[in-house]
Amino acid sequence: MRTRLLLPLSILALSGHLCASQAYRCADDAGNVTIGFIPCPVQVTIEVTEDLTLEQRLTEIASLDTEINRLRSQFRDLRLSLKSRLDDDLNTRVAQALRDEYQTQTAELLDVLTELRESRSKLLTDDVKLAITEQNT
Repeated sequence: MRTRLLLPLSILALSGHLCASQAYRCADDAGNVTIGFIPCPVQVTIEVTEDLTLEQRLTEIASLDTEINRLRSQFRDLRLSLKSRLDDDLNTRVAQALRDEYQTQTAELLDVLTELRESRSKLLTDDVKLAITEQNT
């Protein structure tokens, strides 16, 4: 009787560790749903047109910079969370599942970060660069 209870209890103990942190449910535009341990990335898309004023471009760049910094924080938090979980859990299957999840989530974050940086670079014109330089001095 005692050995029959040992296996289910050990499985429950391991699964409880995986569910200990907050989970986020994210849905993309196509309706695909993913579950992860980091907040859903915010899709920031900017239609860059030639008729944006200097102030509008600077405002959009500031918004993109804020989102880029938020994503960098998510990368850091995700890495620290993975390290903490791997230090706490010695089960190789669980460790591999955590690494796979980390890889998937970082790939998604990198895609969003790349889009944000591309949008930001489209907004940069010579007059915007000059205004940013003047603001920083």
